[in-house]
Amino acid sequence: MRGDEGLKGAAIATSISCGVGGLMVLGYLLLGARTLRLYRLKWSVKSLRLSLRNVGYMARIGLATFIAEVAMGVMMVSGNYMFMSYLGEAGVAAFSIGYWRRIYYFEPEPLR
Repeated sequence: MRGDEGLKGAAIATSISCGVGGLMVLGYLLLGARTLRLYRLKWSVKSLRLSLRNVGYMARIGLATFIAEVAMGVMMVSGNYMFMSYLGEAGVAAFSIGYWRRIYYFEPEPLR
């Protein structure tokens, strides 16, 4: 990569960073973890039934959050397409920087 790919380069770099982070976590779980480890699944009927029950509980608890995250993702994608059509790559980049700067620097801290 030369460093002048623009939005495509940013997307590639983001994908690479997510992959590297995932490989680091997987490496830790497989090689270095002392208290948190991966275990083999038990293939008995009772074990699989209990696992499916637990997955159902987790899905029920996390469904509202999942729907909210999907809605936010759809809004982000549609907003970026709108900005791309009106302002181009520079407009999307400027809006993203301004938006995240507002969140991190201008939002008041909660009282503790």
